[in-house]
Amino acid sequence: MSSLTYAQLDKIKTGLLTDTDPRVIAALGNGADIGRDDTTLAVLCNEASGVDAWHEAVTALALFNATVPIKYDTLTDGKRASQDRMEKFAALAPLDQRVNKIRNVWPDIWGTTDSIPVLQALRRKATRAELYITPDVVGNRKTTNTVVGLDLDWTGTVDPSDLGRAFNPSFAALLAAKPGAIAG
Repeated sequence: MSSLTYAQLDKIKTGLLTDTDPRVIAALGNGADIGRDDTTLAVLCNEASGVDAWHEAVTALALFNATVPIKYDTLTDGKRASQDRMEKFAALAPLDQRVNKIRNVWPDIWGTTDSIPVLQALRRKATRAELYITPDVVGNRKTTNTVVGLDLDWTGTVDPSDLGRAFNPSFAALLAAKPGAIAG
């Protein structure tokens, strides 16, 4: 079970109920009283969309792969030291590109033109569930240089038990309040 709040679960439920994807509609039971397939819905919720989002956990290897070694050689000593420092930080803990201070380092190190491919590589595709919680609208996007990415409020995966909590909130609240209420 994930750390989704009831408000986030409600956004996922609303997103699923208004989604026009035929696979989602079928997994919801096609509007008929044939039951909901939470396993399939979880798979669909975790499916990557076409929307770019700032990556919340960029590793040192991903950061190294985002750069062009031949261009690294042309950086001044100070800029190379900054790049090396960021890679060392990323080796200790992944870097969250949703944070402006971190994301704004790349144009400083690489310059206006050369930072564009670096920034593009530091995004990932948002999942359907992430988009239900953080819609792809102007107020949720952040731009650095000319590269735009969605600033996700929540990142993670959805499992079938999350969907059970989303569609049966009073039952889930009862279980949360009284964990031993239902013996089985």
